[in-house]
Amino acid sequence: FLQAMYSFLKRFFSYFFNTQEEKKGEEICYSRSVCVRGAFYGKIYDYMLTKYPDQFSSVVPLTSRARRNFEVNGYDYYFVSENFMREFEVGNEFIEIVTSNGSQFGLTIGGV
Repeated sequence: FLQAMYSFLKRFFSYFFNTQEEKKGEEICYSRSVCVRGAFYGKIYDYMLTKYPDQFSSVVPLTSRARRNFEVNGYDYYFVSENFMREFEVGNEFIEIVTSNGSQFGLTIGGV
């Protein structure tokens, strides 16, 4: 299943987002961010990072919510205080920040 999912994702993204272009006879390579969420995202995410470490990497978001028993700090999220999130927001350190169910979630500029 995971191999089939990886093949699908690879074809999908190469079709819609060509990562190479020619410019004045030179090849230019771009990297693209891919966010895997939804059913089986953990398995797909682990598979892609383990099997293809040179093609995929991870970005770990920050959150002000409490860690759940099965979550790992620094892998699933960085669990930080609301004050920490507020300081980063005031300092324009986030690419994106949202509030959901009373907790904040954000991606930092330095994290990407």
